[in-house]
Amino acid sequence: MAQLVTKIEAYLSTKGKSELEIEELVNDKTKIHLINLTGIDEIFSWNVDGITQPTTTELDAFETQALTIENNRIISRNRRLAYPNWRDQLDYIYHNGIEKWKTDIVDPVKSKYPKSS
Repeated sequence: MAQLVTKIEAYLSTKGKSELEIEELVNDKTKIHLINLTGIDEIFSWNVDGITQPTTTELDAFETQALTIENNRIISRNRRLAYPNWRDQLDYIYHNGIEKWKTDIVDPVKSKYPKSS
């Protein structure tokens, strides 16, 4: 099951909010404040100008999209951990070229951790 915050992010994206705007709204507790008193996240307060608070049913409709977002975040994290540090990558590019870097370093990581669509 997707997290409530991710469903809210998916909902806000359908309302025309950019990733940066969504991040700011979710991180600003005066705009969107979630609480967890019973072991389940709930919306405590919603103060987003021009966008009404979604119902549980509306948010549940974003389950699949939210799961894809969460899975892609895990994949991105795994990719970051799998790549060598940037200094080693630049050294590799210097000695072997961009194309060799892509085939030897980038492609294997992307193949190991493919993103969902």
